[in-house]
Amino acid sequence: MKRKFFIFFFFIALSNCCNAQDSALIHYLLKRITGQQVKADDYFLTGIFPSYITNKEKFSDRKKDNNIFFNGLIDYTLNEIKPLMNQQDQLLIDSILENSKTLYSKFKNQKGRNTFNFWRTDSAHEYPYASFLKLFGKKITLPDDMDDTILSLFALDADDSTAEEVHQLMQLFVNADTNKVRSVIKEYDDLPAYSTWFGKKFPVVFDVSV
Repeated sequence: MKRKFFIFFFFIALSNCCNAQDSALIHYLLKRITGQQVKADDYFLTGIFPSYITNKEKFSDRKKDNNIFFNGLIDYTLNEIKPLMNQQDQLLIDSILENSKTLYSKFKNQKGRNTFNFWRTDSAHEYPYASFLKLFGKKITLPDDMDDTILSLFALDADDSTAEEVHQLMQLFVNADTNKVRSVIKEYDDLPAYSTWFGKKFPVVFDVSV
């Protein structure tokens, strides 16, 4: 239901509706989004939009998951549609964005690079359903990835110089002879697309989001 709700909101917002009934619906949806943003929780970070992960057939058996993906997606969308909103709804959007703002530093590359991780980088993190990483040693972590990086930079309204810097970095992580994609679909073997990861020791992996 939450996924359907956000898809519905996205469709309504981009349709540029402007009559009273549509404005009331948009205001209602923005209030719903505000209500879903975490104010205080023992597990979820303040300001995050909560999400859950499972490796079971039934989603009712799930774990809480702090990640920046949905904040990036929602914040970017709200930034894009804000000029189309009335003053009351612009204030609602501002409050959502303000509550998100401090989160991004917790997911940013800790060595200063302008890339972001799906999961937290500011502290030790137990990856859900990723016990296989322990086989490689305790210090193994997943590298920053392109979709969270791009969404986060959009959400933070990064300047052109930062965008260009990251764009140049992305060119080092494409499917090339030096690091070929390992795909079950052979037609992709020579596709010069970006990899999911910014990790030099990680194989090239294609991701529809990237």
